[in-house]
Amino acid sequence: MAASPAGSADLVLKIGDEISAAEAPKLQGRGVFINAAFEFDPAIDQDSTVLTHGDAQSGYALHLVAAKPTLTVFVNGKESVIAGAPLEKGRINLRALIDLGGVISMAVPGHSEVLGVAPFEKGFPQEPKSGIAAGQSFGMLKVAKHPNSTPFDGIVHRLNLTILPPQEITAKPN
Repeated sequence: MAASPAGSADLVLKIGDEISAAEAPKLQGRGVFINAAFEFDPAIDQDSTVLTHGDAQSGYALHLVAAKPTLTVFVNGKESVIAGAPLEKGRINLRALIDLGGVISMAVPGHSEVLGVAPFEKGFPQEPKSGIAAGQSFGMLKVAKHPNSTPFDGIVHRLNLTILPPQEITAKPN
């Protein structure tokens, strides 16, 4: 997968897509930006997984828990979680960011925005052992903690994933 001139990797995904760890863009030392638009029906998708990348040691999941958009970041087996307000039936536009400066954020414009602290300051500290999956039941999510998780079954209008370029090291003036 070729990087953009800026060093990012841009993927346009659809539900059912899987990219192996070997074929996925490198995640170590990087962050991610997710831009999604989908039709949400709480009767079907209130506990579903939209996107996972990685594993429980290093990675992230964009999922819904009791109709709340949730971003879970995994580093060294520990979870950092942010969740927005419960969604209502209809079209949802959602943006999520795991940046290189130690912040995770998620926004549903006109509905909710949440910020949290990432478990790292310079991107993911290691490469995940699993790749990218769009719309699977669990991915790295534990069945015991998310017993009702299902694949996302709604219509997805947009599921774009950008793996951000590594942080540039700026030379200090003399």
